[in-house]
Amino acid sequence: KHKLSDVLNYEASIRQDFSNTYNNPFIYSFGFNYRPTHAYQLRGNVSKNFRNPTYNDLFWKTGGNPDLKSESADQFEIGNDFICKNLTIQTNVFYNNIKNMIQWIPMNSSYWVPRNVNKVETYGVEVIGNYKWNAFNFNTTYGFTKTKDKLKNKELIYSPNHKWTASIQYTYKRLSAFVQN
Repeated sequence: KHKLSDVLNYEASIRQDFSNTYNNPFIYSFGFNYRPTHAYQLRGNVSKNFRNPTYNDLFWKTGGNPDLKSESADQFEIGNDFICKNLTIQTNVFYNNIKNMIQWIPMNSSYWVPRNVNKVETYGVEVIGNYKWNAFNFNTTYGFTKTKDKLKNKELIYSPNHKWTASIQYTYKRLSAFVQN
């Protein structure tokens, strides 16, 4: 992490994991925050990530797949934060290029099985809002995502294009209650 000035900072990381079972790639991340005013911030991040199959992915009793490969992804995200006294609005645009994505699919009506999808592309936008008023906190998130199998040129099943969530929380001293949808 490095703070270049009061308005600009960045962070970078590199990592190499070793495994007897999987070829873990060299991964990296670089991100920045630029906040020229109290009311606005620009964020960005570029990274390479991976995920080895979990124990359940490999050995779930009626559907595990011991032949799964590790998943790896090149990712990019840029976001804007608009900050007022009690209101924060974040917008994010993202793109992921995934190799060997692990996806669980139904085999019949009784169980699901994981498989690797060789080349997947996901991209989309998110809008996140937070408003605080007295002891209440209101949150909402809307996401639009496209997930495409690049070899078949088709969208992946069970990947919703639109997702909206909302919650409200009330806090009194050290007790809080919330409702989410």
